[in-house]
Amino acid sequence: MTLRLLLGTLTALAFHLMFGWTWSIAGGIIAGILGSKKGWLAGGIAVGLSWGLSVAHAFIVASAPTQRLLNLIGGLFGGIPSVLIPVITVLIGVLLGIAGGALGSSARPLVAPPFVKSMLHLFRWIVQFFEFMEGKLMRRPPRTAPSILQDAQKTAKALPPSEDWLDQGLEGNSE
Repeated sequence: MTLRLLLGTLTALAFHLMFGWTWSIAGGIIAGILGSKKGWLAGGIAVGLSWGLSVAHAFIVASAPTQRLLNLIGGLFGGIPSVLIPVITVLIGVLLGIAGGALGSSARPLVAPPFVKSMLHLFRWIVQFFEFMEGKLMRRPPRTAPSILQDAQKTAKALPPSEDWLDQGLEGNSE
């Protein structure tokens, strides 16, 4: 469940930041597709979490202006306490995520087989890429005893026939 929530939250957050808040429903759809049961719940949690992260980011980056904005919005809506505005905002995100999760879980029989197949191909490609980067595809297979013996015989045939070949080699290097 954590993987689908993570993917749903990241998708909702990315789409929210790139295209606007209405597109964060995509995270709920992804969480609903990946969830086998209760896709609506996974979608609501994923989108609600991404909206909660956005609200928390606003408070961390600019707390005083955010608080002034919440006081203004609360005053415009009939004196709602400013503490409730972020809660209402996240609840709207949860409702949007529930709708996306329900859509994703109902579309799962149609979308999941090609989606899972493409994800498996992507995963296989990533594994092969990392194996290549580590050099596992470039390594020679381990040498067996017969091949080591054959290499030794080839080397022995290439050596000079005399027994003092080592001395001859040393004398040749000293000249």
